[in-house]
Amino acid sequence: MISSLRRPRTVVDVGVLVEALLEPDGVSGHVLRHWLRHRSFEMVMSDEILAELDRTLDDRTVRRRLGPERGRAERLSAALGILATFVPSTGSVRTPVPADPDDEVYLAAADAARAPLIVTNDPHLLSIEAWPELEILTPRGFLDLLLVAS
Repeated sequence: MISSLRRPRTVVDVGVLVEALLEPDGVSGHVLRHWLRHRSFEMVMSDEILAELDRTLDDRTVRRRLGPERGRAERLSAALGILATFVPSTGSVRTPVPADPDDEVYLAAADAARAPLIVTNDPHLLSIEAWPELEILTPRGFLDLLLVAS
């Protein structure tokens, strides 16, 4: 059972990371703080996911919404590069996401890392049944799991 795992390997969707920066007191912000302060889970990244984060943070709308907090976004990207567990890109997934093939990078990273969790608000990812040993949770569901485990 996933709730019994200590420091589970977890893939976090870029949307959750950006939401954490834009709303640091929101649920996604709390998830990110759990990782940064308590290392309560092992953040799994791939080069593709980090590149997507950098592209998203360079988006004009996101930059404008971040405003003077842009430095925090750069520090997050640097922290991920140092503290996250990187997995090689496989380029293939066991479970395709026909509605949004760009989401397959999260499944590929979870598969490569043997990560039992993906955290996302993406409806395409939340609606699929990937494989038995993988659970796809919202940030709220994941935060509840972390709080129960601590």
